[in-house]
Amino acid sequence: MKQLYFGDCLDVLKELNDKHPAGLVDLIYIDPPFNSKRNYNILFEDIDMKDVKAQREAFADTWSNVSYKDGLREIADLNINLYHFLKNLDKIDVSKSTVAYLTTIAHRLHYMHKLLKETGSFYLHCDPTMSHYLKIVCDLVFHKDNFRNEIVWKRVTSAKRQSETFTKANDIIFFYTKSSKFYFNKLFEEYSEGYVKKFYKHIDESGRRYTLSDFTQSGQGPSRYFGEEIGTLKPPKGKHWIWSQERIDEALKKNQIYFTKNKLPRIKRYLDEKEGMPISNIWDNIYNLQGSSKESLGYPTQKPEALLERIISASSNEGELVADFFCGCGTSVSVANRLNRNWLGVDISHLAIKLILKRLTDGLEETAKKEFLSSIEINGFPKDIASAKELAVKDKKGRIDFQEWVVEFLLGGILNPKKTADGGWDGYLTFPKNDGEKGILLIEVKSGNCNVKNIREFINVIDGQNADIGVFVCFVEQLTKPMLEAAKDAGNYENYKFDRIQILT
Repeated sequence: MKQLYFGDCLDVLKELNDKHPAGLVDLIYIDPPFNSKRNYNILFEDIDMKDVKAQREAFADTWSNVSYKDGLREIADLNINLYHFLKNLDKIDVSKSTVAYLTTIAHRLHYMHKLLKETGSFYLHCDPTMSHYLKIVCDLVFHKDNFRNEIVWKRVTSAKRQSETFTKANDIIFFYTKSSKFYFNKLFEEYSEGYVKKFYKHIDESGRRYTLSDFTQSGQGPSRYFGEEIGTLKPPKGKHWIWSQERIDEALKKNQIYFTKNKLPRIKRYLDEKEGMPISNIWDNIYNLQGSSKESLGYPTQKPEALLERIISASSNEGELVADFFCGCGTSVSVANRLNRNWLGVDISHLAIKLILKRLTDGLEETAKKEFLSSIEINGFPKDIASAKELAVKDKKGRIDFQEWVVEFLLGGILNPKKTADGGWDGYLTFPKNDGEKGILLIEVKSGNCNVKNIREFINVIDGQNADIGVFVCFVEQLTKPMLEAAKDAGNYENYKFDRIQILT
């Protein structure tokens, strides 16, 4: 299964729960906006990076204007304890944006919990801004007995100096399971050089490093024979030798027992036979991406693939289903795909869907790219002209979704932040001109009836905004000869032989 959904993850979760009431997903990882009152700007290769106006605030992390009352009322019918917690937060000195954020996340967590298989696992990535509230929300949704770990991810190596507080260098990842019957693949990491030198300081004749460990355990036991040179040894009082005589005989042949000057046996534990250090809940060897990193896509909340690889490897197996309902630039999806997991990703932005598809197919030859794309099921997103038309005439929301799809996905443009009274343009692009200046291309999308009057009005908008080029998008059956003539009459772009007003169908 390879599935992408465009839309609000709440709608997707409800739909999936209706189809799979017994559970569907083996592992859910989410990295929702942190409610840090930050606006994240997405930068694109075809936009001047220095142009602040050409940065699309597509993933705004601001919840002040979120209407959460309906969600709170619905939660009352789903989880009464969760409702009381959120309702009481609303009564005390907690900001409305905080309650709105927690209600929005809690509503979705309820359905994520239902969608997990009984053996499933859940990871919530957050920062200290909301982690203390989100821990309680997760306890109420997943039950406190199913809490497994609070993972502290030290994401930076050299943080900024802060004069009045300790340096802020970590995120929090909560790990829960659906029940006590969950899968977990224990992970290990290499011992540090300092650890090896300190604890594996012995080296045998073949160059293998080893450490020495006790040969006894509590509880009185019999004497054992340790060969001709040592003879029979009686264990210390209240102790017994941990190995049987048969095991001791075998170890002596392999030179796996070390004897002290006092002829006390010690076990040789070889470094190359160890899996490594079991990974704890403090993750300090995976670092946040820098702009210069090959992995970086310029996406401001992008997480390193190593982080997701650790989570997915620990809590899922090949062929199992990994889901991310705030999938952003698709790190979880990309890693799940590389690790041979089935995957499901949801995001509310066309930009995210476009970025994920590009990320998954980068480096593939054209034939392989087409084959891979054909294996992905994309839902809530126009796949062809017919489905685009269906979306355009569905309702007001469908019309706006269609406009956004054309501007962002098809043309790679930046949306006009105004959905209504937009001044006669729906989006724009910037491009470099020969004189080193930056050109502006305005986009207008018509999903319904249009005529030559719309072209003339768009030309006036182009002139009024001092734009260089205009692109007018409509369905082919709406295009008329007078519209083409009006566009032609608007003249060429500077000294080039193409029309200043372009009509795309």
